[in-house]
Amino acid sequence: MYFGLVLVLVVAMILQGFVASDELHELFDIIEDASKTHHDLNNFLEGEGKGVDINGKIAGQTVLNFAVFERDDADIVECLLQHKADKDALNNNGSTPLMIAVLYNRENSAEVLLKHKARTDLKYTGMDTVLGTAVSSGFTNIVKSLINHGVDPSVKSSVTGFPMVHTAARMGQADTLKALLEHEAKLEVNKDKTNKTPSISETARNMNAIQWAVDQGKVEAVKVLLKYDHDALKKIQNDELYGDGSTLLLLAAVRGHLDVVKELVEKYGANVELKGKLKWNKTPVDVAKDGRSDIQTYLVEKIKEKREKKGKSQ
Repeated sequence: MYFGLVLVLVVAMILQGFVASDELHELFDIIEDASKTHHDLNNFLEGEGKGVDINGKIAGQTVLNFAVFERDDADIVECLLQHKADKDALNNNGSTPLMIAVLYNRENSAEVLLKHKARTDLKYTGMDTVLGTAVSSGFTNIVKSLINHGVDPSVKSSVTGFPMVHTAARMGQADTLKALLEHEAKLEVNKDKTNKTPSISETARNMNAIQWAVDQGKVEAVKVLLKYDHDALKKIQNDELYGDGSTLLLLAAVRGHLDVVKELVEKYGANVELKGKLKWNKTPVDVAKDGRSDIQTYLVEKIKEKREKKGKSQ
């Protein structure tokens, strides 16, 4: 009776992939051994390991999942794919090889998988799509690879509902932001009201990418955006207000971002005396009074310089 029960359990474990063949273990060992090359791998798969279940699992991982994470070697990944490894096989956490490559910034593996048409529309459990994850993490080369293989750079986050440009701006991922814009990602106010992330207010949802970058004090992202956001540059140059009555300088001052304030004033000529409207019915100096004496001092000095220069020209 006892022996029969044990036998049933062992068979069940084998069927569920808990017990792997010696060949599969050896295959994993080859991947784990950094001294082994794709030639060693190919020789094994063409020789003693020819009958191995290449899509079998050990500890919830296929050998392709494992190779992507452990080695990130393009030749090894290519070799496995040539021997019929499933490019979209899920591990026990629900991640494909491409999802693993993106999550852990395995650039070489990601490029090979994309060439083999790995699925790009899947998302992580409780997380974003592969593009959204790469953008928020600042994995610029992977972002470029995804776009070059057909992923829309203007697609919105499946978590926040924000466009990718907004995500990069909020996170301060300047290089990634530049890559998105170079690939013609759209600059637009977020209009998707369906995804109500609790931590993001309705007012914040109506901000555009550069307002987000300024709000978060991401000065490098601000620099990138002002090369592409012609409307934002026009507003600065013509003393125009945003729909809520604010300016970028007012937003930077109230948030306490001195480096952004300096960038807007010194490089782009933002008007230090321009007063906002509605709830922003103050000057930059006024909004900087609450606990930001460094910004207030800087702005007062710039106003003084501006008036002295104007007096000399008259």
